[in-house]
Amino acid sequence: MWQAVREYENIDRKDWYDAAIHALDWILKQQNEDGGFPQCVNMDDNGNETKKSQSVICGRLMDAFPKIAKITGNDIYLKKALEAEKFMRENVENRFWYTGAHPDLPPEDFEQDSVYAVVEYWLDKYDRTGEKDALDHAVANAYYGLSYWCPKQLSWVTKPTQCAHSEQQNYNQYSVYNYCNRKIQSLDRLHRATGDPLFEQLENRVMQLFFATQITEGEYKGSVYEAIADPWLERGANYDFTFDGSRGPNSPYTSELVADMMIQLMELGLVK
Repeated sequence: MWQAVREYENIDRKDWYDAAIHALDWILKQQNEDGGFPQCVNMDDNGNETKKSQSVICGRLMDAFPKIAKITGNDIYLKKALEAEKFMRENVENRFWYTGAHPDLPPEDFEQDSVYAVVEYWLDKYDRTGEKDALDHAVANAYYGLSYWCPKQLSWVTKPTQCAHSEQQNYNQYSVYNYCNRKIQSLDRLHRATGDPLFEQLENRVMQLFFATQITEGEYKGSVYEAIADPWLERGANYDFTFDGSRGPNSPYTSELVADMMIQLMELGLVK
């Protein structure tokens, strides 16, 4: 935020910069011995850390650190990103265990969105270094992420399942997730980098699915719904369209997700 305001409005909010550096110092202290970073920090009622959480794919962290290194001129953030990359190669890609992007799930639960966090990291590294290995990793991870998708509409499920994926460890449901809209953006970047029409087709399909859930009128206009199916009635009858059982039926996501999506689509030239 400090960088954007300084660049576009010529305002230097040093207090913002200092606050960001203090936050980053705290984040660096959370790094685990394996080089990775935890999804969460476990605290007791007095605010004392009780147990280190296991390392996961911290998608925003890995994406941000190289950019922060460029902004601050401090290579420690790039060094930490490369240490997290080493953890990712050895403990995530080599084990097909992608976790941490879904904030509602425990750190050990694998899910699709961490795959796209990895894709984004490799694309950023490819743009930064031009290393073919980085692009190859981005493509390979995208293909793996595609294996999570349900290829068709399941006949026994009343809500959409095509291109959705199942949360298989905690919730027996199908979801079309697109955290921070990075799936759309990563698929677009893959198409531009490789020329492979498959990635453009997948990008357009995800956008169709995502737009279909946006609320266009009423009190919650601008926010988005998520369709969830419960085909085996694990949670009881008459349940097949809620956001979160704890929040009641038909609870919408916050509108900031839509704002984020529209900004990125404008950057991609897909909307005006």
